[in-house]
Amino acid sequence: PAHPPLHGPGRRCRRVSGRGSWRGGSTRSACASGHPSSVAPVLGSLDAVLVVRSSEGVREVPFADAWASPKAGRADDLDLGAGSWIESVLVPPVAGTRVLGYEEVRHKQAFDWALVSAGVAVHLAEGKVHDARVWLGSVAPTPWRARAAEQALIGKAWNADAIAAAVAASTEGATPLPGTSYKTRLTRVAVKRALEHAAESSR
Repeated sequence: PAHPPLHGPGRRCRRVSGRGSWRGGSTRSACASGHPSSVAPVLGSLDAVLVVRSSEGVREVPFADAWASPKAGRADDLDLGAGSWIESVLVPPVAGTRVLGYEEVRHKQAFDWALVSAGVAVHLAEGKVHDARVWLGSVAPTPWRARAAEQALIGKAWNADAIAAAVAASTEGATPLPGTSYKTRLTRVAVKRALEHAAESSR
């Protein structure tokens, strides 16, 4: 898993008042560091399932349900229970009607953390969007599901207008910290490019 957003019980997040990250939600949390995993938005968009083992046995946890909001005293960004670990990750088969896209924006071309990343999966049926997943990385303390962007796609014809609507909705509810408002624009850029990659693969 990725770096924990808090640094131990009772300690204040070092980046909460600096140029850490854009907060993906409308509520203020205990920490504003951006979740750095590039693979997390991809797994989210694919509806991955975590196989979690503990002393009580093995269970399956949907990727979307595995994360915990930061709070004082919490030392991890996963909510799997004490003494649990991820044994494997299950990714459902990609149906022929589903198109995928991924994009990340970085300072440098290589060997750098993403400023923003986006993983998308779009399920098509008769030229329309039957279902969609839009997940963001590096914009919140945990991987962030952009549900408003998904709803902007579902039921629409799969075209440039639908993509534009999803891009506009991808930052709905965002509350940037001082010095991080640039991530709002970068998020829209990443989502637009990811959806365009998906559109190219559907032709």
